[in-house]
Amino acid sequence: MKRGIKTLALSMSLLVVASTLTSCNDDYTYPDNDWKDGIVVNVGGKNYTYKQIYNLMEEKKDSAVAYYKTAKNILAQLVTPVTDSIKADVDNKMTTYESGWTSSAKSNGTSYKEEKEKTLSSEGCIDEDALRDKVTAEAQVSANEKTFYAEYDGSDTAKGDRYYLSEDYTKAYVEKAAPYHVSHILIKVDAASGGAGTYSGQISSDDASQIGNLAKMLSSTSTFGSTAQALSDDTSSASQNGELATYGSDSTSKTAAMTTSTSYINEFKLGLYCYDSYLNKDTSTNSTLKSTVRLPSTNTEKPDVADTMAETEVAKKNAFGIPLSVALTIGYLSDTEKSDAGKTVAYTDANQYPRNVLFNNYFNQHSVSFVYNDADDYDATFLAEINSTSTTQYATISDVRSSGKYDVRMKQYDYVKSQLSLIDSDKFTTASNLLADDVNLVTYSNNDEASGYKTTVKTISSKNILTDEKGNPIIVVRGGTSDYQGIHFIVVNKDPFVGTDAYRYWRTNIPSTTNTKSAYTTDYNTDPSFINFVSDDPNKTSVYSNRSDAVKADIKAYDSNIDFKIFEKNLATYKSDTGKDFLSLLPEDVQTLINEYLDYTRSSSETTANDTLDSSWKSYAEMLNVYEDIQTRGMIPTIAVSWFEDGAIPDEWEDVCHVSK
Repeated sequence: MKRGIKTLALSMSLLVVASTLTSCNDDYTYPDNDWKDGIVVNVGGKNYTYKQIYNLMEEKKDSAVAYYKTAKNILAQLVTPVTDSIKADVDNKMTTYESGWTSSAKSNGTSYKEEKEKTLSSEGCIDEDALRDKVTAEAQVSANEKTFYAEYDGSDTAKGDRYYLSEDYTKAYVEKAAPYHVSHILIKVDAASGGAGTYSGQISSDDASQIGNLAKMLSSTSTFGSTAQALSDDTSSASQNGELATYGSDSTSKTAAMTTSTSYINEFKLGLYCYDSYLNKDTSTNSTLKSTVRLPSTNTEKPDVADTMAETEVAKKNAFGIPLSVALTIGYLSDTEKSDAGKTVAYTDANQYPRNVLFNNYFNQHSVSFVYNDADDYDATFLAEINSTSTTQYATISDVRSSGKYDVRMKQYDYVKSQLSLIDSDKFTTASNLLADDVNLVTYSNNDEASGYKTTVKTISSKNILTDEKGNPIIVVRGGTSDYQGIHFIVVNKDPFVGTDAYRYWRTNIPSTTNTKSAYTTDYNTDPSFINFVSDDPNKTSVYSNRSDAVKADIKAYDSNIDFKIFEKNLATYKSDTGKDFLSLLPEDVQTLINEYLDYTRSSSETTANDTLDSSWKSYAEMLNVYEDIQTRGMIPTIAVSWFEDGAIPDEWEDVCHVSK
């Protein structure tokens, strides 16, 4: 049956051009690879050029995007043979159409022919043969993509590594996307993040109690995951032991890692980048890291942002320290809103409640903080607090107890002391073993009467900082959005900048008890990967499979222009098969448009991504500077807690403790 040019116009779309060109119908002949003057098809004895075919499309004329899509789909079909499998799929699809026409005719009171014509019209096809051509074309393009998106054996056959797309592509993913495998515990708080909340945030009794309970669990033998399940206010990650990944079988989208394109709050995402760039012993001198995350000090395009960032405490290599005893004390004093004698403290409000004073001094930092073990210092610290507001100076804790004046305070001491005695020493590692040599652990100091109780940053001696059960430091940041405000306790399960073979962590092997190669181990400690991070019944691989799918989804998504790589692979295949350059067979102006489109789109995508990250750094640096400046000028000193518990804040302390009489 002859089909003229109007028929061709109706049957062709961006997806079906090559189907028409390579049809077995004698009316269409494709001049093999000897394109002459841009002629790509002969229809009914008449030659048609690429441009003429393009003009039949319902696309904007001279659109580079349309030229590219046309070429991409023609090429995909030229390099993809119509296999028996494709033919079977097409037969099944056509059978489904035919069954549908029969069913619809019966239910709509129409005829089989009428229902078929509806489908042909909606699909832009003149007859059933043309519809089959279109379905075949779709199947070829789909098969071509599936061939590209495949799992290949890696070069390390001894370990049996498998990678999505290829080992080199996985390396590129790690180098360019910087995937961090992270877990966190979120404690939501009522405190505002701006205005007075910058230095005088107010948390609820429940917030304070939750902070205390979290400190107890994290410093005990409880795992980070079990603690997340019990206490995290991020319920979705809590159900996954705190992992910020989506990989369940019911997930609408699967993700495995935080990458440079992930939209997390700046305190979280850039806080981790700062930890790595300035503080982490293993990465602080890594120039690749700093370039990949566009650290302001290495970005010559943004010198103003670099200057702003340089003034922050973290850029000065200062990490804030949170004494474990303070976290426990906040929990103990969570509902303390009156003095030890049970009386309302005159001229005070929620700002002077112990939980709020301690929160603002230690947990309200939007920079990077660590909890440290101060068990050996607690007696001296507690004694100093008592003596700071007492006319009698006590030499020992026993003297304080025997005085009989501090029975309520001694219960607080006994509670915190007992909790400190229960900590798991394996959960704490000397800071110098984890942090770079020139990093300082600091805290705000504001109890120095000689300086007028002006808040300043004070360096504290090296301490043992809190880690998870695997020895990863627990990074603490304060931050939130319009939807929540909170404190994030974060661990980096896998850092992309640690180890020369960090990319192996993102292999796609499904752990197995029958495959003895290391890459297939179910033991995370033996050969860790994102997939074997969780324990699962070896005979039930659904969790492993879902996690493998999450890795593949991330690797596939990291390059927004990955279809260009499919196109380029097909170009290489075509040249290998025919000895000809596919693009050179097109008119020169079409070649130019396509090449310029590819170059521009890639450049534009990179520029947009860089601008987004640069803008985040600018906001983050400015925010840290503002907060750190305001906090040193407006924070209530911790001595106010002792005065509050004593029952009155003296006149000479009014301004410092924000008391207005």
